[in-house]
Amino acid sequence: FETPIIEANAVNIPDRNAVGFQFDVPLAQLAPGSYICQVNVIDDAGGTFTFPRMAMMITAPVAAPAVPAATPTAAAKPGE
Repeated sequence: FETPIIEANAVNIPDRNAVGFQFDVPLAQLAPGSYICQVNVIDDAGGTFTFPRMAMMITAPVAAPAVPAATPTAAAKPGE
C-alpha cells in the first residue's frame, strides 16, 4: 500500500527545527498480519534522505460482546 506524497515546505516544530507529518492508512483494506511501514524522507535542501521502518501488526476486529437482554422485574405488590 502506498500513500500520496506529503510535501513539507516549512518547519512546523521550531523547537526541534523539524517537520512533523501524519498520514492515514485505511486499515480495512489490509488483511490481518505483520507489516513493515517504511517512510521515505527526502531533504532536497540538505541533500539528505532516510528511510525509517517500523514493524506493525494488524489484528482482526474484536467482536463486540453480546449485551444480555433486560429482564423485566416483577412489580412489587403493596404491603410486600
